[in-house]
Amino acid sequence: MIAKEYSLRSNKKVRKGNKQLIDEQHEFMVANINRKVVGENSILICKCENIFLSMNWNGEDIPASYVLEAQHNMSVSNSEKCYIASLLGDKKFVYKEVLRDDKVISMIVKIEKDFWVNNILNRVPHKTDERK
Repeated sequence: MIAKEYSLRSNKKVRKGNKQLIDEQHEFMVANINRKVVGENSILICKCENIFLSMNWNGEDIPASYVLEAQHNMSVSNSEKCYIASLLGDKKFVYKEVLRDDKVISMIVKIEKDFWVNNILNRVPHKTDERK
């Protein structure tokens, strides 16, 4: 439904990704792409959120976690652009564009690689903040 609404509002056609992608250089980087944008080297991420989170979408703002997800997915899918479409509490629909940022992607790869090597491969549980 969100992808369909995005297509209607943006005038862009999308196709289902429907497969898990594994990065060609880093096997620990995996992405599930919601949709590919036809005619562009772009992807679409679809989200559905509680209306109380709509404040995270003010103006040009995009929730930071979604920006990082977009950068990760663009890296794995070799895309240049990502659109994020979100339905906020069945009342408000928004979509934003995120351009590929190779500096951010480099940081993401470094962090994911560190976690993969030091935690997953060595079977060391991730330490959580004990103050919670």
